[in-house]
Amino acid sequence: MPRITTVFLLTFGLFLASDGPWSVSKANAQSDTIMRAGPVELPLGLTAQSTPLLPAPVWVGLTTDGLPAVLVIDQTGPEGAVGVLMAIYGQTWRRGIGIAKPGKLTFRLQDRDWSGSLGAYGSLQLMAKDRWQGINFSPSSLEVITSADWIDDFHGAEEIMLAGPLEPDGTPTALKTLIYSPPGPGPFPLAVLNHGSTDSGNDSLANQRVWTQRHLAEMLVERGYLVAVPQRRGRGGSSGVYGEGLSSTPGMGYSCDRSIAIEGFERGIEDINAAIASLRDLPSVSDAPVLMIGNSRGGALSMAYAGHAPDMVSGVINVVGGWVEEACEEAYAINHHVLSDAHAFQGPNLWLYGNGDTVYSARHSHALFAAYRTAGGQGTYLQADLPWDGSGHMILSYPKIYHEEIAAFLDDL
Repeated sequence: MPRITTVFLLTFGLFLASDGPWSVSKANAQSDTIMRAGPVELPLGLTAQSTPLLPAPVWVGLTTDGLPAVLVIDQTGPEGAVGVLMAIYGQTWRRGIGIAKPGKLTFRLQDRDWSGSLGAYGSLQLMAKDRWQGINFSPSSLEVITSADWIDDFHGAEEIMLAGPLEPDGTPTALKTLIYSPPGPGPFPLAVLNHGSTDSGNDSLANQRVWTQRHLAEMLVERGYLVAVPQRRGRGGSSGVYGEGLSSTPGMGYSCDRSIAIEGFERGIEDINAAIASLRDLPSVSDAPVLMIGNSRGGALSMAYAGHAPDMVSGVINVVGGWVEEACEEAYAINHHVLSDAHAFQGPNLWLYGNGDTVYSARHSHALFAAYRTAGGQGTYLQADLPWDGSGHMILSYPKIYHEEIAAFLDDL
């Protein structure tokens, strides 16, 4: 057995055998307490225990799919041993054990391993070992998370409802949209951030999550943009049906069928068209061309929108964009199709992808960009290295990776 593992087990053998509130049987327990909006209800007896290895024992953050999360270190022991409790909005608190090192934290909650390190601006950037969820935390306190409105204010944005497209049966829809704005009445140039999918597409809870990217939004606000983050139909509190290429078989998630996938893409474009049209009616939004930014499916939608309305767009940032994952047999044909008109936009655009992306490999993404350039498109393609193998699709979880490149692009617009 490697020495580090031996030390870890011996440390926790001593730690859990102590007279503290833990026992081995409770080390990975799940509380009945659920984290909801309003004051956070803490598990009975929870206290925060500082460790010199990390700057704070209490952290608040957002998951990669936009859910508020809380992490509390409530026990410390020898050799950096820590006890942690973590809750994600709408889920119960879960207790685990881990090891803290200077600027680093590794722990296990039930059957999921997490690890992370201090990043830019004092953040604690965690990633699940399965790579499908990351959390960007900032230091906080128990007093803050038990206040009346911390979750409501956490996004740092105003929530409005925009008129959405009509459903096929004529039913009107409304799109929940987060607004980040500079001080003053404006009008300001508009930037639109577009979200991606919900992993496999068969998680109804994931559809309810509000997606945002606060660090990126704040970068834009600092440069004078009013930032809108619309949640497309059936997502994040928007009305209507979420139908972006789902299989006709209930519970099967996203379809690899070309016609179904493309129909779902066209539905997403309808939502973005409607959102931008409604945003243009706001007195705080100027008539300057819009800056389009999107993550994953949102990246593909942003490029496609620019190709459909090139005179209305000032620039595009496409972060790990595509429509169906590469595991689909016709993935390249589908993803090429949704980007087939993007070359009509001749303005500045940045394609930002990550090595080790398990959704779109570097080869796949390079091929899409090459086809775009062959068709006459103008743009810059960058491939970033991320901290863990397999985490390439999670670039927006790591501000220290994207900040400099995106800042340079924005400053050159």
